[in-house]
Amino acid sequence: MATAPLLALLLLLTLLVLGVLVHVVARLFAAIAVGVAVYLAFCYGLLLVTLHRKGAPLPPRLLRAIATEFIACFLMAFLWPVGLLLRGTRALDPDHGQRVPGSDPNRPSEAPAGLEGEEAPRLPPLPVRRPVLLLHGYGMNSMTWVWLARALRRRGLGPLYTATYFSPQALEQSAAHLGQVVDEILRREGAERVDIIAHSLGGLVSRYFIERLGGRVANLITLGTPHQGTLLSRFGLGPVALQLRPGCALL
Repeated sequence: MATAPLLALLLLLTLLVLGVLVHVVARLFAAIAVGVAVYLAFCYGLLLVTLHRKGAPLPPRLLRAIATEFIACFLMAFLWPVGLLLRGTRALDPDHGQRVPGSDPNRPSEAPAGLEGEEAPRLPPLPVRRPVLLLHGYGMNSMTWVWLARALRRRGLGPLYTATYFSPQALEQSAAHLGQVVDEILRREGAERVDIIAHSLGGLVSRYFIERLGGRVANLITLGTPHQGTLLSRFGLGPVALQLRPGCALL
């Protein structure tokens, strides 16, 4: 009979803990939603002000773009911690590894049945596809590319790679780390050069790597990179924040 009150007490404590967890999670979701809304309001507000000053028309499907970006940023807030666990260089292609780097493409194939003793035909050389590295920006990690990587893969680009670097450190350190990443990718793929698609700070890291370290990069595409610096660097952390200020000699 004494077990009944004990079970009731355990059930009550369980419900209490679950209630607290639900309350905390709800507050967290609300805080992230508000933060994302404020961030997008600021960004799109600047866009609208700029378009108004230039007398340019509003971009088509603006509301759809805002809604899509809100959902993406909201989900990214939960994916960001996952990116901290996925360190190192990652291949994003499901068929990655089918080609063996460094193997002889003209090696003899196995002789078909009935052709034993005859010279086996030689396989044609396997084409080397230039790898594409997706490089994130300040304060982000490889999870930034979840959606874009999927779209690029559908269009046949690749093999695709991502890598995470410690963005608050100096540009020189990030560029040196990028060099190690590129060397690893080239060794895996047996390629001579890589293409880089870089967002924000990643574009400056890539430029430093190419222009000052002689990086083996065929093409560099930058998205939203502050090539002339940014006033927002005053709110940044780490040595790179000083290097991103407009007028910095490094830029």
